[in-house]
Amino acid sequence: MAGKKAARWALFVMLPILCTSCEDFWHVSIASIAVTPPAPSLLTGFKQQFTASATYVDGTRGVLKSPVWTTSNAGVVFINDTGMATAVASGSATISASEDGVSGSTTVTITSSPLTSIEISPSNPTISTAQASQQFSATGLFSDGTVTDITNGVSWSSSDLSVATVSKTGLASAVGKAGSTTIQATSGTIVASTTLTVTR
Repeated sequence: MAGKKAARWALFVMLPILCTSCEDFWHVSIASIAVTPPAPSLLTGFKQQFTASATYVDGTRGVLKSPVWTTSNAGVVFINDTGMATAVASGSATISASEDGVSGSTTVTITSSPLTSIEISPSNPTISTAQASQQFSATGLFSDGTVTDITNGVSWSSSDLSVATVSKTGLASAVGKAGSTTIQATSGTIVASTTLTVTR
C-alpha cells in the first residue's frame, strides 16, 4: 500500500516536469482578449503603449506578457513586439493582439493636427516619502478640437531630482528629501507644468 501511494505521489510530482513546461500543465484557455487603451487618438510622431488583457474560461483575468501584436496598416501606425505603437501618418488602423488562437483589437486614429496645449493631472499633488510615488498623465488638445491622452508621447522632467524623479511614462518617485519640484510635460514647443510636493 505504501508503495502505491509513493508511486502516485511521484507521478503527481513528475507530471508538470514531463510537460513541455509547467505553464502547459496548468494551462487555462483564453476566452477573450481586450486591448487598452480603447480607441485612442494620436498625433503623428507620437507613441502609445498598448496592453493586452485576457479573460480565461474559468473567469480569471490577467495581462498577457507576450502576445503577438499586429497592425492593419503599418503606413498609418507601426507597432513593435512589446505593444509600443508609433503614429506614422494621418488615418486609422486596427491594432490587434493575439495568443492561443484568440485575438482582441482596437482602432487607432492618427491626426496631423497641431498640438495647442497640454494639461497635466493631477494638479499640484502632495505625497509623503512613505507613499513614494505619483502617476501623472498628460492630455493633449489639438487644433481640430481633438482631446486625447498623450502621456506616453511627451517628455517628462523634474526640476529637482533630489526631491523626485519622473519616468518617461509620467511616474514620479520620491527620492527621500522633503520639498517641492516642478514636473513638466513637453512636446515640441508646448510645455505644461505642475508642482509636486513631497512631505515626510
